[in-house]
Amino acid sequence: MPSKVTRWLKALRRELWWRNIPHGMVSWRYLSTSNPQIEAHRQIFWTALPGMPKPLYVLVEAILWLKWAGLFGWLALFRALRGYGSRLRDERGVSRPRQFCTLVRISIGACMPPGEAYRFGLVEHPARLWNYVSDRHIAAFHKWRNSRRAISPETTVRLADKLPPRISCSARHTDGANPGNRLSRHRI
Repeated sequence: MPSKVTRWLKALRRELWWRNIPHGMVSWRYLSTSNPQIEAHRQIFWTALPGMPKPLYVLVEAILWLKWAGLFGWLALFRALRGYGSRLRDERGVSRPRQFCTLVRISIGACMPPGEAYRFGLVEHPARLWNYVSDRHIAAFHKWRNSRRAISPETTVRLADKLPPRISCSARHTDGANPGNRLSRHRI
């Protein structure tokens, strides 16, 4: 059985080697705000890697931010600007220099992938940044959402009580309370 240190080293290697963007949006606004959307993003950021000590987590996120701001974010920015910039200029009249400046602020500054900034319409409306969670941050978003829900013991039993798939549908139905549904013993 691998030791705790070995598991942490493998996790660190995976996070630092394979990941090019922080686990959530990064902003100076996290320091003091009364905006509930920014507060939600701050909580998403802090719950991305549960169980990791906070000082180590801050170090990992700082390294990931440096990777993103130093190289990978710029590559993604120019790729997105090349792919979407002309179309946005022709359809909406947003100049390429304005798109570039907005993308630098959103993508490099806050770690929102630039392709998703185009997809969410943030290049035209950058103030809406805090209304969205990018695909790269969706795992952290789900961890945050699930950590906020109180899970009752009954729900845990319902989710864990599954019969093997090899049993026929008629064998799965064990009580007479729900004869219309042969695939589940519980009503959800």
